[in-house]
Amino acid sequence: MADAEEARSERLVLSGSSDALGVDGCFIKLTTGAQLLAATGRDGNNNIYPLAFGIVGQEDTPNWCWFLHQLKICLGGEEGQFGPYTIMSDRQKGLLNAVNAVFPKCNQRFCLRHIYANFQNAGFRGEDLKKCMDNAAYAYSEHKFNIAMNDLRAECQEAWEWLCQIPKKTWARHAFDTNCKTDLVVNNLSEVFNKYVLDVRKKPIRTMCDGIKDKQMMRWHRNRESAKTARWDITPHYSEKLEVEKERAKYCKPIQAGVNLWQVTSGQQTHAVDLQVHTCGCRKWDLSGIPCNHAISAINKGKRKPEDYVSKFFKKEFYVAAYEPMIYPVPGEHDWTKTPGPDIDPPAFKVKRGRKKEKRIKGEI
Repeated sequence: MADAEEARSERLVLSGSSDALGVDGCFIKLTTGAQLLAATGRDGNNNIYPLAFGIVGQEDTPNWCWFLHQLKICLGGEEGQFGPYTIMSDRQKGLLNAVNAVFPKCNQRFCLRHIYANFQNAGFRGEDLKKCMDNAAYAYSEHKFNIAMNDLRAECQEAWEWLCQIPKKTWARHAFDTNCKTDLVVNNLSEVFNKYVLDVRKKPIRTMCDGIKDKQMMRWHRNRESAKTARWDITPHYSEKLEVEKERAKYCKPIQAGVNLWQVTSGQQTHAVDLQVHTCGCRKWDLSGIPCNHAISAINKGKRKPEDYVSKFFKKEFYVAAYEPMIYPVPGEHDWTKTPGPDIDPPAFKVKRGRKKEKRIKGEI
């Protein structure tokens, strides 16, 4: 069962949101052991943007393939506005196999929090090892990434070998794709959605689906109306980030090499900035879509406005477009139309013996 009507509208809605998708599953708090699968995006103000959800008997490869296949149809394929979608997951085996099968062309990222949990389960514990992993994952440049990985290797050769088995493009910032304009290394969007529907996850399935739909209908209307009267051109969240970078730009020294090409020095680091293609050697601008301090120093020196160089993902036009489609009211059962086709069978739930588990055990790779 899936919110098909909402999902169908996303083919148009994604024109106003980023190309990053978080996918995850969570338990429905019933005795059946059923799972709620969800795909969540991010709007221009860095808030959750639920795309589709489905209910299955268990979280395994066949069910994930079914859900992702429906999502792919609704999205119109594997590519967004600027290339293949970026899909972030928790590396759960069934989900990972399904993503590789249904979205083979898409970029993938793995949630760092879940990688670290597997890291600990493999026997590598301690604050020093965690610090090395964090430094490697959050580094924007390959140079800083290599320093952090060398520190990890010095601490524990086996831990370094374990982490090297995971492709760095899936968990290390410096190797991320730049299509979706987000530098997130954790799948917090999906986790937020799981909490967002927490109050309806204990209800019967049909009531739960209606509850999620009602939540979205109210939220979209609220955001749609507030955007109409908003006086900002850049969404508040990213406007704050831009102001932080502006403050840091005061300590940079830009030297112009061409019309749009600059050399910027900050402390002991020097980077090349190209204003035409919106890129900086530090890679922060490339990944986040917000001009970094190096870029802003060059923009200011060239007597231009930093706001003009913010990704359009975070502009008012895109935010309004994201919530422009309507989530229509659904009539009650008394007004349902009887269709000639066969009824949709419910998922094959299996009631397990013993005490019901409150938390899901994540799969390992």
